[in-house]
Amino acid sequence: MAQGIGFSIPSNTAKWVVSQLLTYGRVRRGFLGITAQQRPLDRRLVRFHNLKKEFAVEVLSVEYDSPAELGGVKIGDLIIAINGHEVSNVDHIHRFLSEWPIGQPVKLTVIRGKNRLEMNITPVEARK
Repeated sequence: MAQGIGFSIPSNTAKWVVSQLLTYGRVRRGFLGITAQQRPLDRRLVRFHNLKKEFAVEVLSVEYDSPAELGGVKIGDLIIAINGHEVSNVDHIHRFLSEWPIGQPVKLTVIRGKNRLEMNITPVEARK
């Protein structure tokens, strides 16, 4: 019944996973402590802040005592960049955190209301 169906993993993903397994014995990922989703931005906000993308990552929840909470992230913040790299969906953040050294601070750029804020957050190892 499953004839003609194939599953594949991109070679870059496989290389990354293998290097994590060989180095740590498991896959390690950075953790900020937020739940988020992609959200379209109002055109006026895009023009006002001179953004290149029309989407941001909206923070839906912030875990208690997480790096995000300690760094000042609030529900409703719109994440537009991490360490100067523009992000427009949650996958961009996951990809960045998978390559960033755990315990090294990152600069998160958010829009809160009409204000553009930058905050330093130190990711920790993802909890199981």
